[in-house]
Parts: sequence; structure tokens; C-alpha cells
Amino acid sequence: MTLHGSIGGRTWAGDVGGSACCVLFEPSPEDRARSMALMDVMDRVNAKWGAMTMRVAAEGTGQRWVMRQAHLSPKYTTDWKALPKVL
Repeated sequence: MTLHGSIGGRTWAGDVGGSACCVLFEPSPEDRARSMALMDVMDRVNAKWGAMTMRVAAEGTGQRWVMRQAHLSPKYTTDWKALPKVL
């Protein structure tokens, strides 16, 4: 027996004893058109101002994060053992 249905505007079909057809997670035509338009804009921006000017956030920055310590407070402001001793 084959089942057919729709979830959130997306259709699916599957055999009761088998695996579901692969259209459940396929983007709708509207989503695909929006994605293509966005990629076109990104390509034009990168062509005009240089490669990798505009990227998808999921790509990451590729830079390792490092804490800046130029204005680090002295340790004695948070550690009793580091307080200067007065004799």
C-alpha cells in the first residue's frame, strides 16, 4: 500500500513497509527561486568587490578567536592571594 500526504506545503509519498520517497525535504519552487535570487546577488557583490566579500554565515570566518588582554585588570583585583603585602 502506498501513502501520500502533504506537510507544510511539501508533499510526500511512501510505501507502508518501505522507505519514504525523497520529496519531503525538497524545497518548494518558491524557496528555490528565492535561493537562486539570493545567490545571484551574492555572486554580483563578490564579483564587484572581490571574492569572499559576502558569505553565508554558516561558512564561519576562518579566524581563530583570541581574547585581547591589553586592558586586563591586575590579578589582585580578583584574587586575595595576589594582594600586595605591606610590611
